Amino acid sequence: MSKARGKSLDLGDGDDEKQAAQTLRSEPTRPTAPAPHICVCLQKHRIKGADELELRPGDRVLVLDSSQPDWWKGKCFSSSGWFPRECVARVHSNERVCVVTHALQLNENGTLLRLQKDDIVMTTGPDEAGMVPIRCGHQRACCPLKYLQVLDYFDM
Repeated sequence: MSKARGKSLDLGDGDDEKQAAQTLRSEPTRPTAPAPHICVCLQKHRIKGADELELRPGDRVLVLDSSQPDWWKGKCFSSSGWFPRECVARVHSNERVCVVTHALQLNENGTLLRLQKDDIVMTTGPDEAGMVPIRCGHQRACCPLKYLQVLDYFDM
């Protein structure tokens, strides 16, 4: 029975591998841009520069670039430009955008939520006995459906 002999391979001193690993670690990684998504404008933004996008509450905004923490780029109607991130809220596929028709106060588990006429909110669930769960920024509550008007142009 004969033993098979393998070919010898020069592995070098390992410096090339160390350099390659160091190069991979030092190259900046490029963040992947998030996919475009739909937002609703919650507060007015007046432009201060030519590259900014003017927004009014209730405007539907297609966000094109949300890679920056404070300023996003988007398109509204036929205009596009930059706007402050805090002016908008993302609209999820299971939500409907509504405008508040009367000023009211909602008390949800001891937390008071004041809504003004023309505030923008998102419904987050089905109507139950005339009440619907809503989201306004990061706050959540149940609101009488009779005080909300659905903005149909947000149906997705």
